Amino acid sequence: MSTSTPEAEVARPLDSPSRPPSRLGKGQPVSPAADLRHGADSQPLASAGRARHFLRHLGEMYVGMIVGMMVLGMLDRGILAAAGTSVSHVKDSAPEAFALVMAFNMTVGMTVWMRHRRHSWTMCAEMAGAMFVPAVAAIGLLWCSVIQARSVGAVEMNAMLPAMIAVMLLRRRAYSQPVRSHARQASG
Repeated sequence: MSTSTPEAEVARPLDSPSRPPSRLGKGQPVSPAADLRHGADSQPLASAGRARHFLRHLGEMYVGMIVGMMVLGMLDRGILAAAGTSVSHVKDSAPEAFALVMAFNMTVGMTVWMRHRRHSWTMCAEMAGAMFVPAVAAIGLLWCSVIQARSVGAVEMNAMLPAMIAVMLLRRRAYSQPVRSHARQASG
């Protein structure tokens, strides 16, 4: 039996337990007011964490794309030199081929990294689309005489990052998780 007086009930703080602490479940809020404060405090932190993971994924894929472009670009230069030509000659004489080879090189680098991070093949294919759609669009602009041959590579490169971000935003939830969550999804 409680011996509290009505004055003690009125003087009790609003966020104090409305039932004895022994009856509260573990992790259960003390009161509705405490529940609201807990949600308000944790929301910005969770949002910042998701944004950090999203940006980390973007940065890692961008670096993978650049590494693929550089490593496979060296291979391309070697093959073209053995054939008696150069990258700059192909870029001028066949800008369509140059654009597609660049998209391929970047896709390979990014896909290798994404698979290392245990992203699904579906997610890798979506990112490959983000590499090839700008290349095909740049080729279309060239064929329609909207841009010159020497601009194909620049148009392609400048459209790839926004295309990657668009694909990531479509799967915002997947790209906003810690990297280790992809390993759990692949194994489970």
